[in-house]
Amino acid sequence: FGVSMPVDIWNMHTFVLREEEGNWGVGIPPGFDGATDGLLWNVEDHDNLVLVEEQIRRMRGWMTAHGQRDKALYITEYGILIPVEFGFTPSRVVKFMVGSFDLFTELRDPETGDPADDNRLVQRWVWFSTRDRLYPTGDLFTAEGTVLPPMRAMMGYIRAHSK
Repeated sequence: FGVSMPVDIWNMHTFVLREEEGNWGVGIPPGFDGATDGLLWNVEDHDNLVLVEEQIRRMRGWMTAHGQRDKALYITEYGILIPVEFGFTPSRVVKFMVGSFDLFTELRDPETGDPADDNRLVQRWVWFSTRDRLYPTGDLFTAEGTVLPPMRAMMGYIRAHSK
C-alpha cells in the first residue's frame, strides 16, 4: 500500500530439504509458479550446517536489501526430520543440534547482522520437535515423557553455557 510493512521480527525455518516437484522434501516453494525444482539437496545434506548457514545468510541479505537489517531474525523451526533408517542416528542428531547452537550463537556479519545485537545473524531459535509422531527422529521426549538423547544434549549445553 505504498508504505513499508510494519514488522517487529522476521522468522524462518532452516530445514535442509529438497525443493523439487514430485520428490521427497518440500516441493516447490510458494511464488515460484511454473518452476519444477529449486534447491536440489540430497538426504545426506539434511544435517549440513554449511547449508543451514547459507540459508541464514541469504535471509539476512534479503532483510538488509529491504531495509530490515535492524530487525531480529528468529528461526522458528529446524531440526532433523529424516528417519534413523537413512543414517540419522541419535548421535548424529545430537552432533547437528549442538553444532547448530554454536553456529547460531556465533554467526555475525558487520554488513547484515542486527546492529543492536552485536551484528548477530540469529537472535532466537526453536528446535523441532518436543515430540512428533510423523517426524520423531529429533524428538526431545518419548510419548511417555522419557528424556531422549537430544534433550540430554540440550540440557548439557545449556548448563555448560549458562552464566
